[in-house]
Amino acid sequence: MHRFVGTGTRGMRRWIIGTVAGGLAIAASALALAGHAAPSKPIAGAQAENFTLTDQVGVGHTLYYHAAQSAVVIATAAVGDPASERAIAALS
Repeated sequence: MHRFVGTGTRGMRRWIIGTVAGGLAIAASALALAGHAAPSKPIAGAQAENFTLTDQVGVGHTLYYHAAQSAVVIATAAVGDPASERAIAALS
């Protein structure tokens, strides 16, 4: 039998809330891990659905508005990082 911390129903409530919170945390972890499963087919060269990304100054860029372009390149960079600076130079 469990020993509830506290007295009476207060201790039981804490135990129930703790148990439910723990269960939810485990379920959320399982769902997060399931979302990172390997794709069933290769995604390189696949057509992406429409989406919006926000740039470094807060302006949103929606893929739909670049549909006339032959390609869209999405790159990340870190300020002061030599590899990022080389990549920016190559893409410019």
